[in-house]
Amino acid sequence: MRSFPSPPGLLRVLLCVCISGSAAWSDSASVRRAHLYSQAKQDARLLRETLHRRWMELPTVQQREAFLDTVADRLAEHLLGRIIPPWMGTRWTFEGYLETFGGGTVACGYFVSTTLRDAGVRVDRFRLAQASPEGEARSIGIDGKHVRLFRDSLRAGLPEMASRLADGLYFVGLSNHVGYLQKSGSSIRFVHSDYVGGSVADQSVRRAPAFVGDILWVAEITGNRDLARAWLEGKKLRIHR
Repeated sequence: MRSFPSPPGLLRVLLCVCISGSAAWSDSASVRRAHLYSQAKQDARLLRETLHRRWMELPTVQQREAFLDTVADRLAEHLLGRIIPPWMGTRWTFEGYLETFGGGTVACGYFVSTTLRDAGVRVDRFRLAQASPEGEARSIGIDGKHVRLFRDSLRAGLPEMASRLADGLYFVGLSNHVGYLQKSGSSIRFVHSDYVGGSVADQSVRRAPAFVGDILWVAEITGNRDLARAWLEGKKLRIHR
């Protein structure tokens, strides 16, 4: 292998400056991301409080029930737009239980439970992450009331799944893996801590190697009035194993 001599004086200095500058830039970016994430968590709390006030001011039970659809939409939007994005690229390990993004690793279950908690859902992130995929779906689906089960080959069944699911955000539990599913028209995306690629990723279900198996538990987040009510009232989710 060919060896290269050490750079002369000025070039060596410039290289040192560039390297140290890159490190400083990386540190600065990490600090900014941490600040933005902290702000996203605070904004989730303010959003919940604002929606709770509006909900309580509605004069009839029927109006409150209908308003929960709006609440569920806003929770899903905040998760997708503010809470989940900073986690992109965080490394996956089976043992990863990172408390917040950056500087560590996160397993698929902890990615879901921690982002839900940071969006303001009151949940024991350890117990939820350690539940079975079916248990997680039943917990997020509030005692299984907002859960659907798909069987057979997931890829072969995509057209049926697309026809049966409304646009929105869902929790998904496969045989040995969990994450979020986002449907928008004909597009279905899998947002998860990917054990194949080794990091948190947002992928088309058709191109996600981890989206495999013969069973899929789907729990509504968008459209889940019971989860929306629990979020508004600060009610702790019951964990199913």
